[in-house]
Amino acid sequence: MYADDCQVYLNTSVEDVPLAVSKFAACVADVNAWLNACRLRLNAAKTQLLWLSLSQLLDRVDCHDVLVLGTHVTISGTTRDLGVVIRL
Repeated sequence: MYADDCQVYLNTSVEDVPLAVSKFAACVADVNAWLNACRLRLNAAKTQLLWLSLSQLLDRVDCHDVLVLGTHVTISGTTRDLGVVIRL
């Protein structure tokens, strides 16, 4: 966690993706509640999601967007983490 950047990582198997997505959404809701208690705000519109795995496993993942704090967040193929661009 940084001053303006929160990162959440989950490890899951392809079979458990629906459970991981619900755990992720609950975790983000908890982080949002904590931020609200500190008079801060999590901007769901700036949230990025990225699946990292072998391409053979990613082809089996049937989740292309996640509902985060009432906002549908599309799974991305590229993201920037501390200035480094990660591409699938």
